[in-house]
Amino acid sequence: MEQSTSLHELGINPVTVLLRSAMYVSPIELAVWWIVFSLVVAPREHRFGWRRVFAGFVIGHVGATVSTAALQMWEAQAFPNPDLIPERIDVVASYGFFAFAALATYHGSARRRLLWAAGLVAAAAGGVVLDFGWTAIGHAIAVLLGLACYRLVNPDAAVHHEARVRARRLYEMEH
Repeated sequence: MEQSTSLHELGINPVTVLLRSAMYVSPIELAVWWIVFSLVVAPREHRFGWRRVFAGFVIGHVGATVSTAALQMWEAQAFPNPDLIPERIDVVASYGFFAFAALATYHGSARRRLLWAAGLVAAAAGGVVLDFGWTAIGHAIAVLLGLACYRLVNPDAAVHHEARVRARRLYEMEH
C-alpha cells in the first residue's frame, strides 16, 4: 500500500509517503471526520486561523509518524524478527487528527479544558493498553505533541487572529 508509513515505504520516499498517508481515510472514516470537522475543527480554525490549525495537524502527523518509525527501527534492532518489521502497514491520517484534538484542549473554560484533556489522555492511554499496536502508540505520541503545541493556539494567538479578521472585514466594507 503506497499510503502506508511502513519502514519500507518511508525508506523509499518519505516525503511522498507522509503526504499520502495524511490524506488517506476510508469511506467510514471520511463520514466520521466530516462530522468532527464540522463540530470541532471549523470553530477552532475560525478562532485560531487555518495556518495554526494546519501546523498542529502537520506537527502531529509527521512527529508521530517519525517517532513511531524510530521506535519500530529500535525494536527491529533490539528484538530482530525479519518477518514483521519492514512491511508493517500503518496509514496515519489519524495522527494529525489526534494532535489537533489535543490542541482543542486550549479552548474553553478551565473545567472544560481539564475534562477534555483527561478524556483525551485516557483514550490514548487506553488504546495503548488495550491494543499495544503501533497505531495506538502513534496516537498517544500525537496527543502529547498536540498538547506540547500550546504556543500555536494560546489565547494571544486567538486575539491576534480575531483582530486581523475584524480588520479585514472592515477593510472589505470600506472598499
